[in-house]
Amino acid sequence: MNSTLARQTATLKALHEYPEGCDLLISAFVAAANHIRRPTVCVPFPPDLFLDALGGRDYNACRATISSLPSIKRISQPGGLSSLTGDQLRFLEWLLLNARQRHKLVKVSADQFHADLRTRLNGGGVQLGDSLPTILKVDNGDAGGEDPIFSENVLTVGFHGTAAENVHSIMQNGLLNLSNTRLQRHGAAFGEGIYLGSDIATSNQFAAAAAGWKNSDLGDRIRCIFVCDVAQDNDEEMPIGYVRATRPDHVRITHVLIFNASQSVAKFKGLDWCTLVTVAYILLMLLISFRNQVSSY
Repeated sequence: MNSTLARQTATLKALHEYPEGCDLLISAFVAAANHIRRPTVCVPFPPDLFLDALGGRDYNACRATISSLPSIKRISQPGGLSSLTGDQLRFLEWLLLNARQRHKLVKVSADQFHADLRTRLNGGGVQLGDSLPTILKVDNGDAGGEDPIFSENVLTVGFHGTAAENVHSIMQNGLLNLSNTRLQRHGAAFGEGIYLGSDIATSNQFAAAAAGWKNSDLGDRIRCIFVCDVAQDNDEEMPIGYVRATRPDHVRITHVLIFNASQSVAKFKGLDWCTLVTVAYILLMLLISFRNQVSSY
């Protein structure tokens, strides 16, 4: 089997084995490429694709190529790969095969997720809320056995919410300690390190949505929370609701929770207009009352 056919076979196998995982990888890349911070968040970037005349990244060509990429279901059908352009096929091979060497993302049910967490939390669990996410389990294959970092340290579970444009880099590079660097996005009030929440509610406030892949079955606007094993590497007390690790190799992603932000917007749009008018009227009356009180002093 020649190398071209081998790569196409491996790409098609990945699409069939973990379609939701492939969908997330594409969506995350698109969210990064669309964002104003794309030079720093769209990393890695395919080295031999979408280059301008000077050899720099051509984001316009990149977006045009991926925006016309069919859905995972269509690509996975017989003859689906042959319908792609050369750049689309090379992009998929680069993204899926490169990512697959690090981990495979397999969809699991909420019951499977809770069972897995109960094992990690010694019988504990978490509340996913009313809007159930798509849950992907990170399968590293465990070819090297249990990592001694996680077997020899106190283990806890942390939740890391992040803006959707950061997901591509995290999936490819892992969670990194960016404290006191130009890439730091939030404060480090309790010391340098990777900050996680001890519950989903804490991390949810950091999981901002971003415009992604329009043909994604996960939604064209997604929010993501990473579920991680954390090897406690410091004895400093943290505020309730937070976990901190100072070393990247002490954080291991086990699951990704994907929320369809477009559904939340649709629910809001579907509210009874009478209810919206009533709420707006009450807010207006409160504002007028407040201004009258201020002017009376």
